[in-house]
Amino acid sequence: MAKSLRASTKKTNRSKLRARVFAPAENARTERLSAKLLKLASQPRPAKTAEMELDSEDAAKSDVQQDAPQDQQAEGLSPCISWSISPSLYPRDTDATPQKLEHEREEELFFTLLGLSSDIVGFDARGDLLLAFDR
Repeated sequence: MAKSLRASTKKTNRSKLRARVFAPAENARTERLSAKLLKLASQPRPAKTAEMELDSEDAAKSDVQQDAPQDQQAEGLSPCISWSISPSLYPRDTDATPQKLEHEREEELFFTLLGLSSDIVGFDARGDLLLAFDR
């Protein structure tokens, strides 16, 4: 690069500015932070609790009893939410036989129920879905 007078002057002015203005501010900040760290390091550490608090059956029963009034308020509300799915999302076959149509209807119902139910617990021994509101 060119070593012009202007470039040299800018370089010397910047170095003087760094030394006279920014260096004292940076040093003061460093001192403040180190003082704060020393203060924190000199404080005693809080004692750790090595044991976890285990819930007993009584505590679990009290939680269930607290949840009961909320369930009574929600009585009468539907346990599931449903809405229609756009027909454009369904897969369509051009060569549809009655067996394929029946299979598609069953599959459509299954995935609709599966997608709309947020209360799926798992599957039973026969492979049927278990839902939370069926219990």
